[in-house]
Order: sequence, then structure tokens, then C-alpha cells
Amino acid sequence: RGKGYYDRFLPATQARLIGITFGYRLLDELPTDQWDLPMNSVITDSETLLF
Repeated sequence: RGKGYYDRFLPATQARLIGITFGYRLLDELPTDQWDLPMNSVITDSETLLF
């Protein structure tokens, strides 16, 4: 939907990638595509996960 803007922009930066979600939405695994970037951390309503 975003025409790949962030998929192209983020690898060229040194930005920390932080996801924000509700804890009940966390999954052990997600399907990914070759251009998907892993998060450095995820913040939920009950915890902060660092990777």
C-alpha cells in the first residue's frame, strides 16, 4: 500500500526499528518476505521486548 517506500528507505539508515502493538497480538512466528526487516524491539501494553 505504501509502494515500498519504507522497504527502500530504512535499510539505508541506522534507525532502530521499534514495533508497537498490544500484547495479545504477539505471535511466535510471522510469515516474511525477503524485503521485510526485523524489529530491534517491540513495545506492548505490558512489556518491552528487545531483540
